[in-house]
Amino acid sequence: MLKNFIAIAFVCVGTAADARDRIDADYRGPDSGVLLFSTSTLKISMNFDFYFKRKGADLDSDSIGPGQIECACVGFWHPTMADPDYHDEYETGKVQIQHLEPGDYEVYSYNVGGSLAGTGFHFFSTKPLSLPFTIRPGQTTYIGNFARAPSLGTPLADKLGATGYFVVSNKHERDIAIAKMKEPNLPPVTDDVTDVSQFELPNLLANDPYPPAH
Repeated sequence: MLKNFIAIAFVCVGTAADARDRIDADYRGPDSGVLLFSTSTLKISMNFDFYFKRKGADLDSDSIGPGQIECACVGFWHPTMADPDYHDEYETGKVQIQHLEPGDYEVYSYNVGGSLAGTGFHFFSTKPLSLPFTIRPGQTTYIGNFARAPSLGTPLADKLGATGYFVVSNKHERDIAIAKMKEPNLPPVTDDVTDVSQFELPNLLANDPYPPAH
C-alpha cells in the first residue's frame, strides 16, 4: 500500500470546499496578476488535480483546495483531449492562465481521482509539501508543467502500484509562447518553478525517468 497517499471515497466528489471559499481564478481588479502553468497527461490519459491556497492558510493535505490546477484528461469531451495546445505520441496537454489577486500562495496537495460503482474517490498526498509562488500586480508568474504518467510497466510500480506518478518541470519556452497566443497582452513573465525533488517522494518527480525511446 502506497504510504504517500490516503484514499477518501464519497458519493459527491468535491464537497470538501465551500464555493464561497474558492480562490477567484478570474479576478479582474486593477491590481490583478496572472498565474501561468500547463497540465499534461503522459503516455495514457489520466485525470489529476493539484491544489493551492493562500500561503499560511490552515488546510489539511487531504482537502480539496480553494485554488485548482486541473487536468481533466480522460475522454474526448474534456478540453485537454478535445482541443490540446500540444500533442504527440508521448504527451498531450493544455496551457492554462488564471487571473488572481496579488499575494503569496502555495501548492500544498495533489490527488488522482475517479469513480467505482457510482462512488467517487480521490487519493490525496499525505506528506506535507509547499510549492510557493507569488502573484504580483501587472505581472505573470509561471509555476511549471504539471504532468502525470502511468507507473505500471515501470520499476516504480513496486512502490506505487497503479496510481501513477507526477512530473513537475519547467517548460517555460513552450508554455509562454502558447500563452502569448492565447493572451497577446500577457504581462511580463517570471519563472517560479519549484524543484520538487526536495520532497523525496517516489511519485513526485522533477523529470520523467522513463521517457519514450527516440
